[in-house]
Amino acid sequence: MIELIKALTPLAWPLMVAILLWKLFPILRGIVTSRSFSVKIAGMEVSVQDATEQFQTQISDLQKQVLLLRSNKQPAGSGLDFTEPPVPSAVAKKSPRILWVDDKPTGNALEIAQLRQRGIDVTQAESTDDAMAILNNDLSFDAIVSDMGRREHGTYRSQAGLMFLNALRRAGYNVPFLVYSSQKYAARNSAEVRSAGGDGATASPVELLEWIDRKVKSAADGA
Repeated sequence: MIELIKALTPLAWPLMVAILLWKLFPILRGIVTSRSFSVKIAGMEVSVQDATEQFQTQISDLQKQVLLLRSNKQPAGSGLDFTEPPVPSAVAKKSPRILWVDDKPTGNALEIAQLRQRGIDVTQAESTDDAMAILNNDLSFDAIVSDMGRREHGTYRSQAGLMFLNALRRAGYNVPFLVYSSQKYAARNSAEVRSAGGDGATASPVELLEWIDRKVKSAADGA
């Protein structure tokens, strides 16, 4: 089986890129044809430069994942378990919902657009206070994604994501929690998040979307 996977891997890379291009074609067309300095992605105004960089990041990450598959290695740094294939969220028995906390939401525009294309509702918050206010009124989220460092109350807090997770657990909220981190700090953040009762951290868009698919399916199976 391993040899078969290795043999098919050279075909997987162009196939995955083709699928990504097809999924993001409306966004790419907007970037290419835009005569302004911004495009609308997932309802947010994103600069053409930022949108292009986000797309390049996703392509690079796909290539990295395929190379890891070829060498039969696990993604380094995340500390997440990806030993089983993801289950498409289309099998969910209820409308899946994600709470995403980030003080710069436009930086996640492509990922959010892809989640919404999969039928996953994404509610956004820009601070811990906003997120807790949302959760105090509505606990029907299947998972929470958060950045680690963000500016809150005029001060940059490098551990804001971890502080948010601790607040959640103290309040008795046991919803799955993942930090979407920078590559530089992913390994360290993952260990800290797991120690606090979360699922870890990743800098990979592929791992992020796979993790969300798993949590959506798990929530649907338990419904």
